[in-house]
Amino acid sequence: MITTNQCQVYLTQLIADWFANADPAFDVPIAAENIKAYNTTPNEQSVSPNWCIVAGVNTISEAFVSAGDRFPARLVILLYARLNKAAAHAEASREAAERWINDAEEMLMQNLAEVDQTDYWYEVTVPIPPRRDPDRLYWRNYRTTQIVVDIDKK
Repeated sequence: MITTNQCQVYLTQLIADWFANADPAFDVPIAAENIKAYNTTPNEQSVSPNWCIVAGVNTISEAFVSAGDRFPARLVILLYARLNKAAAHAEASREAAERWINDAEEMLMQNLAEVDQTDYWYEVTVPIPPRRDPDRLYWRNYRTTQIVVDIDKK
């Protein structure tokens, strides 16, 4: 059986490819090193203000699942767009962050809806609508979005 971690790494590779080859209608610049496949937080020293982190969400331990039983892997795609803190750039920075978050979210939702069956999963679904700015820790410095993804693993 494929592990949740394997799905997480593969989905992150797909997302990196989607960002690298994004339709020109989406303005989604991001440094490749800011697309991560593990639980982390954005680094303020990064050249790119934009981040995409694919994190695992504990729903049930694989140790408690009987052989042959299937359960979905739950992952969350976290998008971060850092704001420029300089007062002179505050409004333009907010607008740029908002545009990036909107475009990145729309691009990801479009690609997730069209993702095919792979060697890792049968199906990928987004069970709830994306949540904007859910984490108060980032409210003053970032625009953020969470996209929850369920993966029917092979």
